[in-house]
Amino acid sequence: MAYDLAMDINEHDLIIRNGDLMLIDDAERVAQQIKITLCFWYGEWFLDREDGTPYLEHILVKNPNLSHVRQIVSERIRSVEGVTADRKSTRLNS
Repeated sequence: MAYDLAMDINEHDLIIRNGDLMLIDDAERVAQQIKITLCFWYGEWFLDREDGTPYLEHILVKNPNLSHVRQIVSERIRSVEGVTADRKSTRLNS
């Protein structure tokens, strides 16, 4: 069973209660890791410029390829430890 430090979902700060860091697990941990993964831009981290979500390269471009965008986001989500099923996504309006 994996644990993670709890973060405030809006402020992105660690949650501290009574002077202790809070831990999370299960679905809450997976949801937090998905959010962190999708907020992590490609090339953002100086120690690994090849990691991250390629927003500027493929997603936030003029006339993006929507099937490629779906593939990128789906792959990023599936890369999170604990993600077990791939649900059908709602179709994006073109």
